[in-house]
Amino acid sequence: CLFAISGRGQAPGLIWSTNLGARVFAVDAQTNAYAFSGGQVIKVSGDGQVLGTNLLSTYPGVAQRDTNGNLYFTGVYRGTPLVGGFNWTNNPCFVAKYDSNGILIWSTNFQSPGVYRSMSTKDILVDGARNVHVSFIYHLSTKDHTARAAKFDSSGNLLYLVSVPRVPLGASTEGSVQLGPVSSNKLYAL
Repeated sequence: CLFAISGRGQAPGLIWSTNLGARVFAVDAQTNAYAFSGGQVIKVSGDGQVLGTNLLSTYPGVAQRDTNGNLYFTGVYRGTPLVGGFNWTNNPCFVAKYDSNGILIWSTNFQSPGVYRSMSTKDILVDGARNVHVSFIYHLSTKDHTARAAKFDSSGNLLYLVSVPRVPLGASTEGSVQLGPVSSNKLYAL
């Protein structure tokens, strides 16, 4: 459910709501909201009207928007099913940049091919220099996961791919790697 609220110094009131079944990931200067569901970016006006959609991918993943209106998407290709996992013979993850009309500007594949129990992208962030930061996790077994973060320059070149410290098995944040603001060449991963 997507909704807007308003209020100053008091409990906010509901202005409008809509049932798009999508996750809001950005709001522009004109108060248009950008939501993502099923590979599709949905642009919603400040009064709740759907203004347009862009299908970015048929693969599962996460979307983002920069201040210039460009759209970004990171996801995981489908691997070949195996007993207890999936086999990827090519790089399983990708990140892509699109213009505001959904036209592909660049796309880059990353992460080593191999057999994994599961893999999913978790977050994407674009910094002020238009570098793209992506977080993802993969499982080699049912009792273990590895969280990683990758950084790409504004042209889609991979700058680094690092492991993020593990969260103890069973912790409420296990399997989630959310990225925070980039400051002084630091990336915060929670």
